[in-house]
Amino acid sequence: QAANVLCVGLNEYDKYTNLTYAENDAAQVAGQLEAQGHTVTVLTGASVTRDGLLAALAAQPEIVYFAGHGEKGRLMVADGHVNLDEIADLDATLFLDCCFVGGGLKDAGTLKVLAAAKHEAFESDGHGLFTKHLLGWMEDGKDLDNDKIVSYLQKQVRGETGGWQKPVLGYI
Repeated sequence: QAANVLCVGLNEYDKYTNLTYAENDAAQVAGQLEAQGHTVTVLTGASVTRDGLLAALAAQPEIVYFAGHGEKGRLMVADGHVNLDEIADLDATLFLDCCFVGGGLKDAGTLKVLAAAKHEAFESDGHGLFTKHLLGWMEDGKDLDNDKIVSYLQKQVRGETGGWQKPVLGYI
């Protein structure tokens, strides 16, 4: 069934190393989800501010994809950050292609999160590595609600990094 989706990507930061593929990854994930019949809102570049992200989340998307920098418990935006605890009341699934956010997740909670890593997340072959394999999953026509997505992403990303990066399923 069709879902409301928010895809966010941010390449340029003042206080962090710029990323190369986050904005393009958000656009490609959005394209795949639109092709599956979902309604998608895309937020990239300078519009990825604290207020911009919170306003987009206020529309209650059921799926949220974020590519950019992260810290434990925080998504980094152009003008600061959004604490994951601030958005814990969303009825959504979050896909987070950023470093460190997987380290702050719990075993149970209200908001389901599939994060790229507990520690560092890498870019490879024109994508965030997590997103590269997420797109591969979707290109085969598989839905993001499929329970097998977690083991698929873990196997693919761990295999490509020799175990350095491991996607994490957790909750807020």
